[in-house]
Amino acid sequence: MEQGVLRQSKSPWASPIHFVPKKDNTWRIYGDFHALNKVTLPDRYPLPHIHDVANGMVERWHRVLKSALISVDPIHWSEALPMVLLSLRTAIREDLQASPSHLVYGSSLRLPCELFQGRKLSGVPQADFVHLLRTHMATLRPTPATDHGKHSPFVQKDLKNCTHVFLRTDRVKKPLESPYQGPFLVTRRTNKVFTILLDSNKETTVSIDRVQPAYILPERSADSGDAPTLNSSSPLVQTKSGRISKPPVRFQI
Repeated sequence: MEQGVLRQSKSPWASPIHFVPKKDNTWRIYGDFHALNKVTLPDRYPLPHIHDVANGMVERWHRVLKSALISVDPIHWSEALPMVLLSLRTAIREDLQASPSHLVYGSSLRLPCELFQGRKLSGVPQADFVHLLRTHMATLRPTPATDHGKHSPFVQKDLKNCTHVFLRTDRVKKPLESPYQGPFLVTRRTNKVFTILLDSNKETTVSIDRVQPAYILPERSADSGDAPTLNSSSPLVQTKSGRISKPPVRFQI
């Protein structure tokens, strides 16, 4: 602070720092992160995951850039920075078989030497160059793109005529909780949504992807005559010890 490198700040966004004395009578700067977390939200903007392949490409490119700058002038390297960046953007990469400028702009950058010498068309007369260029551009056709997003979703066929449906629970479920509720009565339906009657006699509209058809068996009446009858004509058998043995019960369907 005596040399003017650090000074007090009146900004509300300034991070507080502390000076801690060391054993050699010098000072070490520490940031007060506890005071900073009181006025901010910690981990609101977390660092993204680093991709190994992309990080390796960037590190190798940085090593090439650093070597090119230091080889020119270790002290005044910033003066050669524009020319080094221009040469790196026009250099052809072996893995891509193209230069970065070709990938971004579709054509190579014009180097300073070409501003004075110009480009020569080898093997093509200058008078026929425009005609050949127009002919080539007329024969170009766009490559048909493929749209993988157009696919028909799966829909249960019984949803068209079912009377009851099960409703999927779209929330954090408790342990051993069923993923579906119901069955609920269907009052109205369309191609996208269903209107069902809940247990509280309240209608609600849900999407078709949340429901599943419910298969309910018809109720049997008591006088239908289909219930199994007990064969009561089975006699009781008394053993030698005096115990009464009952034969197995057989049903008549």
